[in-house]
Amino acid sequence: MKRFKNIFNIMEFFLLLLIVIIVYIIATGYKYDFEKKVLVQTGALTIENLEDNTTVLFNNEKYKDERNHSFKQLDQKNYTFKITKDSRKDYTTSVDIKQGEVIYISPILIPNHIKINSIRENISNISTSERFMFYTVKEDNKIFIERLTLNKSLFNVDSTIVGVNITGVLDFSKSIKITHNDNGNSVLISDDKKTLLIDFNKSIFSDISSLIPSGAITSYELRDNYLIIRYEQLLYSFNISDIQKVQKNLVFTGSIKSYSIGENNNIYIIYAENDKIYIETFSIDGVSQNKTEIVDSPDEFAKNNISMSYFYQNIYIINNDIIYKLNKNKIIEFEKNISSIKIQDRNTAYLIGKNKISLLSKDKYFTIGLKYSPIDMQVFPDLFTFFYSDSEYKIHLADFGGQDNIVTEDASTSFLMTQNGSDSYIYFGSKSEIKYIKFGND
Repeated sequence: MKRFKNIFNIMEFFLLLLIVIIVYIIATGYKYDFEKKVLVQTGALTIENLEDNTTVLFNNEKYKDERNHSFKQLDQKNYTFKITKDSRKDYTTSVDIKQGEVIYISPILIPNHIKINSIRENISNISTSERFMFYTVKEDNKIFIERLTLNKSLFNVDSTIVGVNITGVLDFSKSIKITHNDNGNSVLISDDKKTLLIDFNKSIFSDISSLIPSGAITSYELRDNYLIIRYEQLLYSFNISDIQKVQKNLVFTGSIKSYSIGENNNIYIIYAENDKIYIETFSIDGVSQNKTEIVDSPDEFAKNNISMSYFYQNIYIINNDIIYKLNKNKIIEFEKNISSIKIQDRNTAYLIGKNKISLLSKDKYFTIGLKYSPIDMQVFPDLFTFFYSDSEYKIHLADFGGQDNIVTEDASTSFLMTQNGSDSYIYFGSKSEIKYIKFGND
């Protein structure tokens, strides 16, 4: 009797072990292929944040009244699905599921009739960021530079406008350039002779033209309380914490190919010296911290203009529409047909290329083909849905599930976007006006 009990316990143990193994295999995305008699890794599709009263048709099966749908244990092949809602255009797309891949989609359904609202007229010279829109406006024979800020509360999104009078200072018959820092407090505006530094907190400006060497500015940007300006072979940083007492530092002089600002406001400069390519790290006030020679760099690096971006403790270099990743002191080709990189935050970036956008993050990498080549984009917090504008400034709504639909052809400049709950807002310049569109629940 005791012997049978021991045998039963052993069988019970192995049965339990078998169940645990089967559960583990399923949980890790595997299933048994009875035809091939092997374990195969499956894929998955997750549809998130659906609006109320939507219907999902996936694999010829209907799913209703759920905000999230997860389809697991999917074989490696193409799947078609459709999402519908009254008064909205149908969302129909197909996705290629690959082994071990989970695709996330947060669809936004476009209204059948889009209402475009105008909020500001007589504007020009628009520049946008993630949350701000800067532009010049003429009123009563006066010229102002204004900052439109998107304010998001629990129940609503609205905008506030702050302006600084710059009448008679710049020549507006010339080309005007505007740049700004991330927090929107400081703006640089210039014509071909003068450069003004705007402080929106104090509603004042300072003419810093005398601090800037003569010659064409190659590039400039604002970072926190610093202004970084490149003039051909010179790179300067300006401490602008007090715009009426700007401090100037020479960071670097040499054959600069490109530069980028990374963590702790360190400046990474790539340059040529004696037929070799180097990357050198400087503090933002111009103190050298580290110098590294790049070995095996393409010959074109020493000849061509290149661009560089610092993202997630890595340096990416774009040359001839190829993006490279710097691994220690060696260059590795990362992806082709890429024209620019957009840093979303310290953990997420987007590679913008010809008819495609790729998402790059710590643990995800997706690429989506698009109908047009993007020139600008704004992404939703879920990381998988975004607006982009093409060379004709048509604004598209797209996602990594394959959706790519034009929402307006009325735009003539870049745009900015925000989201509040299930409502989404897109602000854009249209000829001499600022307009916006609201998407969301009826």
